[in-house]
Amino acid sequence: MVTKLLNPPKHVAEDFYIGKTHIIISDDYCGDKTPEDAELILCDVARYALKVFRANPLSVDWREG
Repeated sequence: MVTKLLNPPKHVAEDFYIGKTHIIISDDYCGDKTPEDAELILCDVARYALKVFRANPLSVDWREG
């Protein structure tokens, strides 16, 4: 089944399949950012992930790497 993307990426950094799952990684959001901007974005992502892990710590298998 092919699904049309609602907001197709302008620049695709990676495009691959894992089994039947099509993975498209775009850097539209951060492709034109400075290294300092990128660091702030990564900190925001880490803060968000930490909230998710704290909310449901048993849902994460920490052994996977």
